[in-house]
Amino acid sequence: MTGRIPRRRGGRSVTALRDTVPIAALALLLVTALAFADAESVGLSTVGAIYLPDPAIGATGVQADDAFGHAFATGDFDGDGREDLAVGVPGDSGPIGAPVPGSGSVIVFFGHATGLLAGSTPRLLSQTGSGFEPFDSHGYALAACDFDGDGFDDLAVGAPGESVGATSAAGAVFTYSGRPGGPVTSGAGLYTQDTIGIPDGAEVEDRFGGALACGDFDADGFADLAIGAPGEALNGAAKAGWAVAIPGSATGLAPAASQAFDQLGTGLPGEPDGFDQFAYALAAGDLDGDGFDDLAIGVPGEAIAAGIAHVVFGGPAGLVAAGSMLLTDGALGGDPDLADRFALALAFGDFDDDGFDDLVIGIPFDTFDAPTGVVDAAGQVVVVYGGPTIPTPGHVSHFAEDMILDPPASETGDRFGQALATGDFDGDGFDDLAIGHPGENPSAVPEHFDHGATTVIAGNAGGLGGGVRRFAPVAEGLPGQPPQTSRGGFGSALVAGDFDGDGFDDLASGLPLEVVSGIDAAGAAIVLPGAAFADGFESANADYWTPAP
Repeated sequence: MTGRIPRRRGGRSVTALRDTVPIAALALLLVTALAFADAESVGLSTVGAIYLPDPAIGATGVQADDAFGHAFATGDFDGDGREDLAVGVPGDSGPIGAPVPGSGSVIVFFGHATGLLAGSTPRLLSQTGSGFEPFDSHGYALAACDFDGDGFDDLAVGAPGESVGATSAAGAVFTYSGRPGGPVTSGAGLYTQDTIGIPDGAEVEDRFGGALACGDFDADGFADLAIGAPGEALNGAAKAGWAVAIPGSATGLAPAASQAFDQLGTGLPGEPDGFDQFAYALAAGDLDGDGFDDLAIGVPGEAIAAGIAHVVFGGPAGLVAAGSMLLTDGALGGDPDLADRFALALAFGDFDDDGFDDLVIGIPFDTFDAPTGVVDAAGQVVVVYGGPTIPTPGHVSHFAEDMILDPPASETGDRFGQALATGDFDGDGFDDLAIGHPGENPSAVPEHFDHGATTVIAGNAGGLGGGVRRFAPVAEGLPGQPPQTSRGGFGSALVAGDFDGDGFDDLASGLPLEVVSGIDAAGAAIVLPGAAFADGFESANADYWTPAP
């Protein structure tokens, strides 16, 4: 039996980057900058949206700085045919009365035919085995896949602040097995860089578990888990970064067959420098359409934080460094600057439904010139379309708020592209792209600073460009309107999942800084339902009714 493999779901000019794989053909890529009208149909609507504030479960209560909504993952953990939503709460301090600041937790909301709130009681998943410690940040990163092929998705939880023995912030990953009724804390798996078979050792501030992604890199039917340790020191370079891929098997994850990757000696181009943060972001998808998932690795600190990304291709033996592809903003037709942080966020989706996954790269601190002057950290997103000619992709699209919204909306500090997710929200067979810009100010009111926004671009036969719509608190009829002084950071994290089993993906967007019942940064999430027929009447400027294709 094979398991369920996840759908393809989330300064100064830099003139050269060293040690790039030859990709001269990229200079000839078609670079598109598309313009759309705001509030078009994208298969999502605020009608029927659900507001999920940080819940009080058991003795944990709702506490300041919980950061509920910092991370998400979706999977069918209880095997009922509907996807469930796992929410990271990395700032959770545990039981009220005996707090452990920042120890962290995860809360699972179960899917139901009438929505998440109608499902079983949400479940709290906390640490096991290693115990609670301050600032473990359990729930900082999440991923969901079926590692053992039993038909139930399993949940991987990163705790990058976890101490391993006396080694502080070395990091750990916990796995919770799916089962009838959903995952429980007891019996969770625990993996660190000291786990037998993982080719490294735990060191201070490695932050193992800071990024997670899963895919079937060897196409054996069992999902594999990629884990980033962006704080890993290499060759004397602090925070150079490192990653490992652990294959799945009939008995679960198999560390003995792990594969490690970095920029020092694993076959990838480049060399480790201080604060590269290799593997700060990870994503899995089949870019070349050969049936083996590939791994995209973000290195946002490379070249004084201009950033780069690697794509390591899968094969019968798993991921293979030889023949990997190195991507830079400049090679993809962009204008790289120091501190842009190219590849801070990554995602895969098949936007043109051609059978090849497409890679989305977030550049949230991208700065560019506008008629009104320099716009710092406005952000941009680049899409590299997959195809059989990889590693020379067929074409590339660039998206920024000024390119896709009318009137232009790029502002200083928006951080467009800080979070990414893909899903088919309108059920037309083409994946759509959700882009978080948590620094967005959705209105002219000063108190709305950093309320955040999420923009969705629909896919079609030509790729992204079937429609566009921005969702933002205050400006639209979203539930759980934040108070005027709230800086919720809507769009800080994103994930797609079909929580009601109707065949249309829904979108969860995190507000980890949301004030809940007067408690600062307790956090919340808003879930927008997908549908074949969605309108924009609840937005501020929609003036038509459009059926989805």
